[in-house]
Amino acid sequence: MVETAAAPGPDQMEQGESLIGLYMPQSASPYAFDVPLHEWPPAEQVLVLLLYVQAEGIGGLARLPRLPDLAGQTPDVFDTGPHAQKAPDEAVQAVRDALEADTLDDLRGGLIIGDPGKLRRSYDRKNGSRPTQIRFALASCQYPSDFLDHMPNGEHATRGPADASLLALADLLGESGAPTLLLLAGDQVYIDATAGLFDPKVTDDRFRMAYERRGQSRGVMAVTQRLNLVVETMLDDHEIRDNWANDPDPKMRGKDTDFKAGTQAYLKYQRGKTGRLPAHLWRNFTHDGVPFFLSDTRTEREGRTALNCHKAKIMGPKQFDELCAWLTKPEYAELPKFVLTPSAILPRRREVAGHSSCALHSDAWDGYPRSFHALLKFLCDKEVERVVFLSGDEHLCNVVTARVTNCITEKQCTLHSVHSSGLYAPYPFANGVPDNFQADETFLFPNSMSGPYCCEVRTSFVSGDGFALIAADRSQSGWHLNVGFYGASGLKENGSFPRELG
Repeated sequence: MVETAAAPGPDQMEQGESLIGLYMPQSASPYAFDVPLHEWPPAEQVLVLLLYVQAEGIGGLARLPRLPDLAGQTPDVFDTGPHAQKAPDEAVQAVRDALEADTLDDLRGGLIIGDPGKLRRSYDRKNGSRPTQIRFALASCQYPSDFLDHMPNGEHATRGPADASLLALADLLGESGAPTLLLLAGDQVYIDATAGLFDPKVTDDRFRMAYERRGQSRGVMAVTQRLNLVVETMLDDHEIRDNWANDPDPKMRGKDTDFKAGTQAYLKYQRGKTGRLPAHLWRNFTHDGVPFFLSDTRTEREGRTALNCHKAKIMGPKQFDELCAWLTKPEYAELPKFVLTPSAILPRRREVAGHSSCALHSDAWDGYPRSFHALLKFLCDKEVERVVFLSGDEHLCNVVTARVTNCITEKQCTLHSVHSSGLYAPYPFANGVPDNFQADETFLFPNSMSGPYCCEVRTSFVSGDGFALIAADRSQSGWHLNVGFYGASGLKENGSFPRELG
């Protein structure tokens, strides 16, 4: 049960009379519920207070169980005794007490920003118009904070390093032309933050506590508790275990408790879904009329050994086929197409570029050459244009422009890749550096000695924590892409990269 109140200012928390309405969960999940926007209070800020249902005597306000439907009564019949009669009054008093006694710091976790009546999109398909622009943010890798680097609860407290990037993004959300979509490319939590040294030993605690810790972050609250920002996520390895991959031994698959617990925690805390695992995690959607495909390059990857690494796939055949079909949809032909892939497609790691036998040492697409080459081949043969791959994981900003050519048919395609740095990646030994990658190269595939495909790669790097702001605009000459890499202090030096999409 949720009570909503028009949020008062920091000096007006005593206005308990601002109670507006009562909303009950409509979703099958107990962790998510939908409130139609037209029913949402028309206010710039709304405070949501959760009233927990507890057994009598446990603490707080108790609510008696429903009576059994034995005599034709509806299941909504409640006990009418003294407890039930005074329960509504006590509930109202509990809300009033919270608004009168608690500060904004205490209540911030329930503060929702944004007036539904002022939500605007640049594209309205109802009037037959075509998309002309898109604004969104890309981020990845939020290492957890501790008492040394988190931001205190005080309203005007100094920003802690762990929250600085997300708070900088929150500052931009109130400006003109702000992004209306945030893509999180994985590693939103680190289940293995201390490599097992101080991590909880009970499986449920390891996942639950990591997500609860994330939810209490000032930066996460500032960005995600907004009506004017859609947040879409995909998981990567640290939601499960560092460098997780399926066991190469088929007999051991299905016995990995970390995989099941990690995937269920991701679905529960990031997507509001509980129960049995779905058939797949990948999905696609449109935002402002522009198509996005969120691919799963983690849970479907095949286990690798030195004997099979050149045949192993980074995603299942059904997902790969769906991605290819999506890339060639006629209605998307003239639009930019954004593919979120937590594992970077380019640039290749230097050791892999040096010798293909090193593929086993890469966790990205170049470590799965069968899938890597098949995707580049498909894009080239179908001459797919205006494709932008989005990724995270390496803790290093980069922008890639690549041209793939079939040396026999002379078919070509140009693709772009944007890789966001970590939002907070404090350990240098875990962060990628430009020297780890073959920034500019030309390579042949399916093997290094012959084509018939040739891929020319050009890469630009930017260092430091932060996120990417991506804008695509359409003019008479075609679509134009602009990528800006931001840190806690704003746009990074030499952090803006324009590209032509055609």
